Amino acid sequence: MKTLTLINRRYLLCLLLSTLTTPPGLAALPTVEPATPATSSQALFASTLAAAEAGDSKAQVELGNMYLKGENTPVNYQEALSWYEKAADQGNANGMFNIGVMHDNGFHVQKNLDEAFKWYQKAAALDFPEALYNLGVMYEYGQGVARDYGKAQEYYLKAAEMGEPSSQFSMGLLYEKGLGVERDPVLAYMWWDITGRGHIHAEHNRDSLIEELTPEQLGEAKRLADKWRTEHAHVTQLPPQVFPPGFE
Repeated sequence: MKTLTLINRRYLLCLLLSTLTTPPGLAALPTVEPATPATSSQALFASTLAAAEAGDSKAQVELGNMYLKGENTPVNYQEALSWYEKAADQGNANGMFNIGVMHDNGFHVQKNLDEAFKWYQKAAALDFPEALYNLGVMYEYGQGVARDYGKAQEYYLKAAEMGEPSSQFSMGLLYEKGLGVERDPVLAYMWWDITGRGHIHAEHNRDSLIEELTPEQLGEAKRLADKWRTEHAHVTQLPPQVFPPGFE
């Protein structure tokens, strides 16, 4: 059974879930019937806009997401980019990352991998795991930079240690293919076992290695995976990649 090497794609957008609450004035309004979806969405947009205009960088990112996806407001890519830039100006890594994504994909701006790389680096410097992963992909495939498996592994490993599943999957690929490292199916199995359902192909790839591992090697791979999980018990696994419509 062959391992699958596809789906090593860059993250497209990190769409934060809104953690904003309805302003006290709105919450205090008497209601007899539940708000209609339209009224509810209008209130959410209004509260997010108010918080963004007040300088809340998380709200600015969320507002940018709303404009990008057309949620609670018509799609407006220029506004989306503008709010991401406002968040980035305040040091918000998610805003920096999303600017990089827009340049990476030529979304509303001219496609520019140099500019994308610059913004990913800014976000990665703040330990934003999805930016670390995207930099790893750029180095692994030589996209906008010279191919460098060592650099790719460096970025993947840092993100993997933070619970980023696509980076964990990519670490498995590097060891399974021997890209920049000595081929080691034991470590490949370990990383894919750690990834689990965090990547669509991780469990398939992990199980495909069983036939080439000795019982001793398989036991060692499982031991290493368990050891990693114990040592990283404080780390919350991040969710799998989700690609918004238009970014498939």
